[in-house]
Parts: sequence; C-alpha cells; structure tokens
Amino acid sequence: MLHTSPVAGKPPSELTVAVAGATGYIGKAVVRECVRRGYKTKAYVREESVERAKSLDYLKGAEVIGGSLDDSAEVGAKLFQEPVDVVISCIASRSGAPADAWKVDHQANVHLLDASLHAPTPAQHFVMLSAFCVRKPELVFQHAKLKFENYLRGKQDEITSTIIRPTAFFKSVSGQLEIVQKGYPYVMFGDGEICKCNPISEADLAEYIVKSIDDQSMHHQVLDVGGPDEGLTPKRQAEILFEVVGKEPRFIAVPIGLFDAIIGTIDFFAQFFDGAKDAAELARIGKYYAVEDMLATGGGEQYGQITLREHFARIAKEGNEYDPYTTMFSSKKEA
Repeated sequence: MLHTSPVAGKPPSELTVAVAGATGYIGKAVVRECVRRGYKTKAYVREESVERAKSLDYLKGAEVIGGSLDDSAEVGAKLFQEPVDVVISCIASRSGAPADAWKVDHQANVHLLDASLHAPTPAQHFVMLSAFCVRKPELVFQHAKLKFENYLRGKQDEITSTIIRPTAFFKSVSGQLEIVQKGYPYVMFGDGEICKCNPISEADLAEYIVKSIDDQSMHHQVLDVGGPDEGLTPKRQAEILFEVVGKEPRFIAVPIGLFDAIIGTIDFFAQFFDGAKDAAELARIGKYYAVEDMLATGGGEQYGQITLREHFARIAKEGNEYDPYTTMFSSKKEA
C-alpha cells in the first residue's frame, strides 16, 4: 500500500484533475468545485457532446475533452497523453438495467483506471463516486459497483484511492415537485414511514469529493456520507415539500406488496422475452429504494450545509432539473 499520498498537501495549481462523467448531475458540480479551488481541470465527456459542453457555464475554466470509456487504449490516447495527477470518476449507469450497469458501473471504470495507471505519467490518486446502497447489495448495479470497488482497492500498491458512497441525491427525492405544486396528492409507499434518508446536495457532495484530494485521512478509505438533515421518512419529506409550496398535505398510499406482484409478473414474461428482464430489474430497484434506509448519521458521516427544505424552496422557485428516471411525474423543460 502507498502509505504516503503523493498529492495531499500540494497546492491545487500544481495538480491536474480529470473528471469523468463531467456533464452528469454530480460530475458537473465536481468540475465547478475543482475549478473554484484552483485545480487544472479536465472534463471528460462523450465525443458527440464536446461542442455543447464547451458552452456550458458549469464547465467554464475546465479543458473539455471528448471520448468514450469503451476501451482503455482510447481513454489513454484522449485523456492521459499529458500528465494527470488525480482522476475523479462520477460515471454511473442511468437506468441500472443489467447490461448498462456492467458496462458503465464496472467496465467503464476499469478502462478509466487502467488507462490512468498505464499512462506515460501514471495518475497518483483515484476517487470513485459509488453509492451507499452497495452496503446491502441486491441489485445488479450494486454488484457492478462493488466489483469495481474491489478492483480499485486491489491497486493500492500503485495508486492511492478514495471511495465515496453518498446516501442519495436531492434530485432523487424531488421528482413529485410539479404534481404537488398543481395540487395533486403525493404518492408514497405503505404509510410513508418504512425507511429514512438524509440526502446530500450536489454542491455539498462535490465539495466533499474534491476535499478528498488534499485530505490524506480520506485516502485508502471507503466513506459513507449524507447531508446535514437527520433521517427523514418519505412522509416527512412530503410534508416539508407541501409546507414549502403552501399546499395542504394530501397522500396516495400505494401498498408495498404491489412491487412483488409486478416483479413476479414481469419475471414470468422474462422467461420468454429478454426485454422483460430489464423491466423486472427496474421494478426491483423501485422496491429497494422504497423499503431500505439511505441514512448516514454516524460520526463524521454527515456533511454540508444545505438542507432538503432549502433545496425544495429553491426548486419551487427555479424549477426542477428534469431527469427521466427521477422526475417521472414532471414534464421536460424546453432548452
């Protein structure tokens, strides 16, 4: 194991940081934070997104580089021909469907790490954005992330690393903003008290991720992190949302057993239709997040200043960022 970090304590102006997944929800906040702190920052994006990415405010100050993560040789040629000291991986599968999970959450990360280690000047520190839920793996994407975590930890003689497992993002619990604003009931599972969560804002999480570059105590660590709130049940999250938008709380309670019926039905059809396998996995993901705690409130696990109430107040005025997987009750905004 590399006991002494080669990057901790160095002035940001002397270090180059490459961020993969730079246009994603967390990736773009990480790029902004790296630039704000004075790191020489490279934003690695899809080839077809380069021109658009160069015009985005949150990537200003970063060098935008286009390429794929399908092959370590291509990543090396595009991203590591010039020295990169730190790599931050914010890549994640969008849907969690099995093929996408293994391709992105595992294999793309392997290509990124291998390319960084075999570069003319190998990278010295690797930060992986993982997920709190891998502590209890039942889903394909969780197993894919864990497999890469283990691969990364197996390289500790070659590179220092930090694995960060956030509880949940604010956008994951904001998807019903528009329907509540329109006076419709909030949809929750069971009595809304089954599980608890303390999600973290993208800005606070980005600060925590970038902080790990310079903080040697965070190196060779797997770190759970949540936001400043204490555990909030889905019902309490909804009550806060109703308070913020000035509406009387109304709820639709969906029996949690409905998931089992849906999963069982889809699994039956998956015997005959391959496409149904993805649908069954998506249903399992839905149930998992409806019943499992995403709660990090132990010593040092809560980080940041932005509460969920403050987030709800902001998006109630500014609008919610559209995402097809987390804002399913909302409409896509015009660009």
